[in-house]
Amino acid sequence: MIKLKKYLIIFHHELILAINNIQIPFILGNQDISARYKRSKIGAFWITINLLVFIITLSIVFGHLFQNRIEVILPMLATGLIAWNFLSSLILESSKAFVDSGPLILQTNTPILAHLFRVWWRNIIIFFHNILIVPILYLFFDIEFSSHLLMFIPYFFLFNMLLIGPCIVFAILCSRFRDISNILNNLLQIGFYLTPILWSLDNLNSEKVKLFIYLNPFYYPVTLIQKSLLSLPVDIEIILISLLLSLLGIFFSAIFFGIYKKRIAFWL
Repeated sequence: MIKLKKYLIIFHHELILAINNIQIPFILGNQDISARYKRSKIGAFWITINLLVFIITLSIVFGHLFQNRIEVILPMLATGLIAWNFLSSLILESSKAFVDSGPLILQTNTPILAHLFRVWWRNIIIFFHNILIVPILYLFFDIEFSSHLLMFIPYFFLFNMLLIGPCIVFAILCSRFRDISNILNNLLQIGFYLTPILWSLDNLNSEKVKLFIYLNPFYYPVTLIQKSLLSLPVDIEIILISLLLSLLGIFFSAIFFGIYKKRIAFWL
């Protein structure tokens, strides 16, 4: 119990340092976006354009495959992909955050968690570029506004809470074992097809298969964003399970960070 408390104190101390120096990840994150799209007239909007083309193409293909109307499948697919792109990019880039920032970690006193915040900030920028697709959905598909749209803000906060634990754990693991990032990439590809993005949960007739989907941890964060952006109510079970998973994830990742924090620099 004493060691457990010690590890939590280490994480808390590092988190406070990172928050006090929050300007560092903001500056570095903005520089990452600027460097990635240097000399581009459109900049990060290329990601949004590519995503929009991808959404339209998949909607046509899978609409015919599953015999769904385009006005039904396209909004669900669009919001699902917006959520999934943020989720997958954040997890994959976080897994390499400490490795990519190795020189800064070894040569400066920047809080280690600030390098994760850097990844978080640049992915949030891209997410809010992509979210500009949503008003187009409301315009062309006559989606009704409701008070559920206002729940996007707390659901987005909960969505990020769910990702804190995995991002911290994978960032540490990939610092020690570089092959894990490749394994993680494969797992995310499998998770994409097991999550109701390209297809709807309503298309499943088997309760056993639905139970398997409910065991998929990716189902909950994607559903939170997907439904809130479309002004649809989210089941209370999904909210409670998401909250429970996020708290457990933060707790165990805090302990994991406290145990291995001092070793990260040696692994780099």
